[in-house]
Amino acid sequence: MSVNSRSICMKVSVLGILLLQLQSASGQYDFSRLDILLEKNQKSLGNEIAVLVWKDGNFIYKKEMAEFNAKMQAPIGASSQWLTTATVMALADEGKIKLSDPLNKYIPIYYNYMKHHITLMNCISHTTGIERETNFVSKMFDKKKFETLEDEVKAIALKEVNNNPGKEFFFGNYGMNIAAYACEKASK
Repeated sequence: MSVNSRSICMKVSVLGILLLQLQSASGQYDFSRLDILLEKNQKSLGNEIAVLVWKDGNFIYKKEMAEFNAKMQAPIGASSQWLTTATVMALADEGKIKLSDPLNKYIPIYYNYMKHHITLMNCISHTTGIERETNFVSKMFDKKKFETLEDEVKAIALKEVNNNPGKEFFFGNYGMNIAAYACEKASK
């Protein structure tokens, strides 16, 4: 994620918080206060703003400012990790996987690199013990070189294990990406 993308994500997060504060106003469909707030803070939010409020299958509010619009792609960072966890849990409920399953059950390369003791639970709880993503800049370049999730998961298999799985928490992408790929394999 570039510095510019990170700044966009921060601005979108601030905007999301502002929208949550205006949640009580959404029942009346009067967004005049939001319009004023957005226009007043447009420069501090980075000028590029798109706000969409969706209810019952329809937009009840839509505001696009500058060139940013609802159809542009924007980085969402770790915002999708909940979906990976929900997918793992849904597959566990269906009996297609177990949280205690070792990774090599779904991704055989993890057995070859002595990571067969890492479980899906370790992946979704950020406790894989796999060498940490060192810094923001290197994470950015790591993301750029992979064509597929499978390529990234295979590259993670090559990383060292720094701690026993389940012993150290580190919030990052490695475990979630591994879990997402394991879900792909388990659900075919």
